[in-house]
Amino acid sequence: MCLRLLNWPIQRQQRRLPVEQRSRVAIHTALPVDSGKKKSVRTDGTDLKFVRELFPAARSGPAIVCVSDDAWSAGIRPGMPLAEARSMAAPTKSSSETVFLDWDPVADQQDLEAVAELTRRFAPIVGLDESPVADSLLLDITGCAPLFGGEAALAEQLLRRLSQQALQCRVAISDSVATAWAFSHAGGHFLQASAGSSRPKTRRKASAEWDLPVVIIPPQQSETWLSQFPVAAARIPVTDVDVLAQLGILNLGQLLSLPQQDLPSRISAAAIRRLRQIRGVDDELITAIPEANPVAATWVSEFPATTTHEIQQVLEHLVEDIAEQLQRRSVGATRLTCRLKSEDNSVIPLIAEVVRPVQSSRELLDVLLLRLEFLRIKPTLSVSMRATVAPLPLARQQDLFSPSEHIEPTEELASVVNRISNRLGKQSLLTAEFTTSPVPENSIRLRSIIDISSAGGNIDDRLSELVTPETLQTEKQSVFNVPLRLLPQPSLIGTQAKTPMIEGFQWNGLAYVVASVTGPDRIQTDWWNDVTVHRDYYRVTTQSGAAFWIYADLSSGEWYLHGVFD
Repeated sequence: MCLRLLNWPIQRQQRRLPVEQRSRVAIHTALPVDSGKKKSVRTDGTDLKFVRELFPAARSGPAIVCVSDDAWSAGIRPGMPLAEARSMAAPTKSSSETVFLDWDPVADQQDLEAVAELTRRFAPIVGLDESPVADSLLLDITGCAPLFGGEAALAEQLLRRLSQQALQCRVAISDSVATAWAFSHAGGHFLQASAGSSRPKTRRKASAEWDLPVVIIPPQQSETWLSQFPVAAARIPVTDVDVLAQLGILNLGQLLSLPQQDLPSRISAAAIRRLRQIRGVDDELITAIPEANPVAATWVSEFPATTTHEIQQVLEHLVEDIAEQLQRRSVGATRLTCRLKSEDNSVIPLIAEVVRPVQSSRELLDVLLLRLEFLRIKPTLSVSMRATVAPLPLARQQDLFSPSEHIEPTEELASVVNRISNRLGKQSLLTAEFTTSPVPENSIRLRSIIDISSAGGNIDDRLSELVTPETLQTEKQSVFNVPLRLLPQPSLIGTQAKTPMIEGFQWNGLAYVVASVTGPDRIQTDWWNDVTVHRDYYRVTTQSGAAFWIYADLSSGEWYLHGVFD
């Protein structure tokens, strides 16, 4: 999710001004932004290259950066020299005098991080976007939507909470950070969209069509809707936007249709990276903003804890403290991160995760102790513990009379998954499921138990899939007499000149003579598959009573043993 705060520098300053002065506000650069390398960074550490590229007037003196709607109506425009703007600032009968304020991008970012604290209950990870002048927060809401009644309900509740703080926002939800940012900035960065007469018209049109409080894009549909957006919506550098405009590339549909191998010779590596993120080739990670008041606990002692039992006692005390904080805040923990500092100042990390947010100190401690078993304990002087929080799942009605009846299977499975994944690792939890392939060795696939890609990003739906018995369906039952045990690789047992049906075969050092045969059952795949399969399968019973599943490869004439009937 991308949460955009509209015209953020103006909005931030308006909140600090008296009501009568809020309508006409213009923000300008305090000092000239020199085009030379030595002065491209202000004394506050903010890189102003982005501003210099957008507003040439800022190179020689103070220039307007952004304006309120009333100041725009008065004729004041971003990029205008401050002296020219002041000449248009006289009050009228219907409006007050324009207020000119120094631009402070560092304060803008600090206040934006303060706004992030208002969004913590909606997402476990909240970060700033990577734009040179940020005006948005990025939220990882994977698995959080069902806790609020869906993505639309989550977005509405978030906007309602921010509107109570007099914040004007827009929300875009998509399947990647890059596309979510694009849908919330349909005209490009808020400074680019009004930076001058050479760029604005198409951007304003695109922005007006998508100027909605909430935009939700279905999975795998983002590229289709982005095709008419201007190239600036991809967050590529301003110089690359100008180069592409000279080539007649004005929207993302044109840009994404170009041969990818030719782009590095035209645009920068940063622009290439953004396009790969838009396409979903590269992931864009959200760098989380540290919480102002995290759920954390610390233990420090002059006398070190030297045994595993002593460390367990310390962890139990800290987990109880964490659980109390979680209950007070009405949130759950999805991860516990511990740092064990020893006498030699070395730090041992200890991390435990659960698949669903929980508040139970017992359950959190259990998974933490499972991870502790793998650590080599040193004399420990301090232990710090921090919880990654997330909203709790929706409450479920408990049984009125019996604590043992009507137990929720997904809760029990989640507990089992927590224990096994923390002991063996997430990659060790697999389940088998049918595929549509007619080839026997490809008819079953192994899938991670906690893979939520096909469950709408919801771990509860994935757990429900696993505990719900499948209804037997005739289409899943093979028409062939297939054994339960297949060999890892088919074993060659004969050729076209020496068939096992007549001369018998050898396998695992033993000789077998065929007594009876059932079949054939033919399996053929379509020609457009990478590897075509043309086989005739037989069930053979030997004179010793053993039953095998063998096939003749119709392409090569060779015979293979593929399975054993138990």
